[in-house]
Amino acid sequence: MGQKKFSELEVTNYNYVVPDSHFWTDLNCLINYLKSTKVSRKYLLTGLNNTIKNGYEIALVEELKPKDIIYTSINQIINFIDSEIYVERVLYLTLNYTVNAGYNLTKINNG
Repeated sequence: MGQKKFSELEVTNYNYVVPDSHFWTDLNCLINYLKSTKVSRKYLLTGLNNTIKNGYEIALVEELKPKDIIYTSINQIINFIDSEIYVERVLYLTLNYTVNAGYNLTKINNG
C-alpha cells in the first residue's frame, strides 16, 4: 500500500494575511468590532486610512434626518481618533448615530 498522492492544488492550499491591511466596507462592521473588543488608536487609524485607499467614503445611503452629531467623512473619524479628546465610547455612539441617520461607507467609482 503506497502513500496517497495529492494534486498540486491540494498541496498548495494556504492563507497569507498582509499585516496592517485591514479595512472596513460597512460602518456596522466597525461598530460591531468596537462593541466586541478593545482596539488601539493605531489599529483604527490604519484601518480607516486603508478604507480610504481601497476607495471608500461615507455617503448618504438612506434619506433620514440626523438628530445627533454624525460623521460625513472618514477623515472626520480619523481626526477625532487622532485628537486629544478621543474617547472610544464617543466614537462608538457617533458611528451609531451616523448609521441611524442613513450614512454608511460606499465604494467610490474611480472609473
